[in-house]
Amino acid sequence: MSNKSIAVVGTDTASGKLLLEKLEESNIGIDNLYPVEKLPEEYSSIRFRKKTIMIEKLDDFDFSQAAVVFFMCGKKNISEHIIRAYEAGCYVIDNTGAELDGYETLQVVPEINGEDIELYHARIIRSPQASTIQTALVMNDLIQQFGVESLNITTFESVSGEGRAAVTELANQAISLFNTKPIVNRHFPVQIAFNTVPSLIDFETENSYSEHELAILGELENMMPQISGRICVNSFFVPVFYGHSALISFSLTTPVSVEEIRQVLSDSEYISYVDKEVVTPVTHGVSVEVPVVTRLRRSTANENEYNLFSVIDNSLKGEVLNCIQIAEKIFGFLD
Repeated sequence: MSNKSIAVVGTDTASGKLLLEKLEESNIGIDNLYPVEKLPEEYSSIRFRKKTIMIEKLDDFDFSQAAVVFFMCGKKNISEHIIRAYEAGCYVIDNTGAELDGYETLQVVPEINGEDIELYHARIIRSPQASTIQTALVMNDLIQQFGVESLNITTFESVSGEGRAAVTELANQAISLFNTKPIVNRHFPVQIAFNTVPSLIDFETENSYSEHELAILGELENMMPQISGRICVNSFFVPVFYGHSALISFSLTTPVSVEEIRQVLSDSEYISYVDKEVVTPVTHGVSVEVPVVTRLRRSTANENEYNLFSVIDNSLKGEVLNCIQIAEKIFGFLD
């Protein structure tokens, strides 16, 4: 029987807390759990499966105690610790997006390429961004069934994807505006409340796409090499707390009926297709474990192009469940 000891780095973050909650509910038989934070308060602890467990300090933690390590914290100053975990022999599940120059990593959405972890002997496994997971799960069966010629995605991303500070900023700005008080911009460069903000928070690149858009593009081309070079991504942040939305436009190699596409989407194990509901981030993007798809229609401009609308719980499936499913794949072949 393999060692099923797990360390979670970032138990003080929103995604780290949700990960612990879902791990507790999971069927993974965990031998030992090690909660780890960068700067834990003295004598701080968590409750997990009816046990009280002390939180350990990241700088002092001995990663050799764990078989699998989840990194659920911010990416600032975390690369060296990911490398420490890797060199200690751990399987690393990275949700930070930190730079790891010189180290081989594997990007995984378990429903699509989970078997590659064992096939390629990968030990640093990256969980992609929520919008990448969403699009890959929605499009996977269509690519396999019909072949996709091109893909154009416009994402409308909730502020929770940017972390706790962005959620607080939206809430504070809404309160200030309702009370006719001046607002403060800290995380976003402009007002986010009651506004739409292009994803230019980092800086604009030479080709006028943001780093965020290019990151999603790179992940999608990695996940869907069949259409590499034929994908376009545009991203916006919207004043929504939780739940990412996406308008996905795609053209197929040969025209098929909308009914045929709808049947493939309806039969998919990875998504939920609904026809007669108003799908929104509020109604379908919170506490829902799969992407929800609706509004499938043929383009009025091109008979070989189709459009659909999708929503995903960016915190749940877009981060936490994807990471846990990766861990299940790892423990599955280690047993």
